[in-house]
Amino acid sequence: MRRSLVQYCSILLAVTAMGCVRSTTEMLSPARYAPTVPDSVTVFISVADVDAQGLEYERLAMFFIRATAEFTQENAIMRRAREDAAKVGANGIILGGAREPGTWGSDRQERIMAVRTRPKDRP
Repeated sequence: MRRSLVQYCSILLAVTAMGCVRSTTEMLSPARYAPTVPDSVTVFISVADVDAQGLEYERLAMFFIRATAEFTQENAIMRRAREDAAKVGANGIILGGAREPGTWGSDRQERIMAVRTRPKDRP
């Protein structure tokens, strides 16, 4: 009995430490694309970052991601954003506004736009 209690507590601690990341998606484009691979989704800090790389983009979706602040690390949020972006066929995400928790127990919130980038046409 003692061993199963220790195993149960270990599993519970591991699941809790991973944090809870939830997201909702608002589609911005009627166009539909085949899913991409999450590891191929590029993270852009801002629209200016996309521009600086000589790319134009199509807005596909907006993700609203909430994460339990006590346990969730930033990389879990980014992983979720890249997975969600890949599902809608995006090859990039542009970071939007973030709200850090103000008090213990509140959620971290991120707004991230999924985009499909391509090189700008040269005149």
